[in-house]
Amino acid sequence: MIDVALVIRAPIHRYPPSIFQAELLLEAGLRVAILDVEDGGYRACNIPSGTERILLASANDPWSRMPKWHRWLSPFRRWSFHQRLTTALRKMNPRVIIAYEPAAMNSVGKIYRWVRPTTQRIIWHFHEFPEFLEGHGPGSRHDIIQARKHASYPAVTVFPDSGRARCFAEQTGCQSEMRIVMNCPRRLERIPQPRLRAHLQSLGVVIPGSIVFYNGVVGPNHGLMTAVRSMGDWPDGSHFVLVGPINSAFRESLMASADARVRERILFVGPVPPEDIWAFRASADVCLTLFEHYLTNMTLSAGASNKRFEAMAVGVAQVADDGEGLREVVEKNHAGLCVGPNDHQALGQAVSSLLTNPERRAAMGRAAREAHLRHFNYEEQFAALRESIATFCRGTNRCISPPASKQAERIVEPIKLFETSATTFAARIDQHIAGHRYYRGQAFLKELTSLCPVGSEVLDYGCGPGRLAWLMAKAGYDVTGVDPALAMIQEANKLPRSGLQLRFEALPDLTLLSGRYSAVVCSSVIEYVPKPIEMLRQLFRFLRPGGVLLITFANRRSLLYLYTRLRPDKLLPHHHWQYNVWTSQEAFRALAGCGFERIRFVRYFEAEPFDRRPLLHPLTRYVLFGTVGLLIARRPEQHPESRSQT
Repeated sequence: MIDVALVIRAPIHRYPPSIFQAELLLEAGLRVAILDVEDGGYRACNIPSGTERILLASANDPWSRMPKWHRWLSPFRRWSFHQRLTTALRKMNPRVIIAYEPAAMNSVGKIYRWVRPTTQRIIWHFHEFPEFLEGHGPGSRHDIIQARKHASYPAVTVFPDSGRARCFAEQTGCQSEMRIVMNCPRRLERIPQPRLRAHLQSLGVVIPGSIVFYNGVVGPNHGLMTAVRSMGDWPDGSHFVLVGPINSAFRESLMASADARVRERILFVGPVPPEDIWAFRASADVCLTLFEHYLTNMTLSAGASNKRFEAMAVGVAQVADDGEGLREVVEKNHAGLCVGPNDHQALGQAVSSLLTNPERRAAMGRAAREAHLRHFNYEEQFAALRESIATFCRGTNRCISPPASKQAERIVEPIKLFETSATTFAARIDQHIAGHRYYRGQAFLKELTSLCPVGSEVLDYGCGPGRLAWLMAKAGYDVTGVDPALAMIQEANKLPRSGLQLRFEALPDLTLLSGRYSAVVCSSVIEYVPKPIEMLRQLFRFLRPGGVLLITFANRRSLLYLYTRLRPDKLLPHHHWQYNVWTSQEAFRALAGCGFERIRFVRYFEAEPFDRRPLLHPLTRYVLFGTVGLLIARRPEQHPESRSQT
């Protein structure tokens, strides 16, 4: 079994922090799998040895070879990714799943959102703040909407920047535990030998003066227009070296915005192998790490831009923008200066002050290097979360499970909902009984009378307003109804009970109920329980040997259920607290895993639009229409352990 699965709908080598996480988790002795997609620039050396890698989309897929402008192919790509991810995760059964971007989060959520397995934990790690961009298509927008809507679903949510985490929590009401893991490089024990000047000399370019260095995508939003306009204030002989991919249109506009006197001092190196970047960066006198503040990701980038921390790692002073939190990272650690990303005069003065003062620049470089070794390295940033993951995978979930307050909320909030709706709920069932449309009660009574003789003791676990228990008592059974919602018990106690063996209690000491009942009825309860397996084991203990369990489950295959997921505005209040929405196969596996045998599916029922129309009501018996399924299971005459000993 895999301990940790890293899931991303992009080539993972484009995201160094994800690679660092894989390496550090491997070093902690955990078994790690990477589930990503392939592109033409895939480099096998970027994937840590020892990881299992599964490609969820390949360059060989027929729709991957089609032009990207074929928007109609997008659903096929997404469907293929989701199906392959589902198959892979169910096969490897990881203890912890880390999803890195909204598309992966949405797919992981579809697989695990409703079952909520007790042996697995989900972590969402946002490399970028989930915001809508101009180039996003319907699929990308849908993924972002789902990530925001289900923000409280994962046990832990990780952001590289505290500002982004705060903004996400404010916009979504996220209740998950938030952790900050900055996008730092791994600890660089030794600074590489500088090679940029030698590389440029091999190209016929000699730089006698200082080097101002930028690496990354050479495009808008990085303050490069401001930088070339500021070059008139730089010392004579200083050069601006840009390393990274660039398109010809932006290059022309960049050169056009530069003064004619400095154009020959702007050098475009183009993309270089990752192993050369460190040696090139170490050759710089000053690094530029600017973002223009027009998107949330650009404004809140103090902990997100790896370029800033890479400059610290090689001990080079930098000039950064003045976004939120950057002065604490850069200036407070004496690693450089912060200026407005659109103020070319301030930028020119800042660069000039560093280039003309070697002592100050060297002092900033030493301070930056110390900050990197002390705090701004990925080993330090990821240490707490890695320890939490390792602790959970080794058998305890104290560190990574949801906070106690959130676990309590999962139980208390549905009870509050049923407390406030008890009277309305009881009145609606009474209308169904009077109109002979209480199909749930009819289904339970039919099965119970065929399984248990009249007079048997029956427990209605989660009895609600007691109508089903009342019908069973009228049929001659000795019925006890229990429910955690006091208002429901009060409604149940209003029922006429003369001559009936019927009592209602607000969840008594459950240990007193063990082994007492010939039948346990559990109607629309398990979908609202955060820990369904524990509840099923409890129901198993309530039964006598040979006793029967009649239990319903919310049907995930129902078209009405799917409709409410596509139209969240149509969700009823109680739908928001359905933790476990199952297929019949999933319900079978859960019951079998708790010791039940002779499990039998009975039928589907209940679909409000159809139940009101007699001609359409028969359709609710089918999986695509009925919203609730009924199962019957037995407790063995002997417990499996007892049989193995005889």
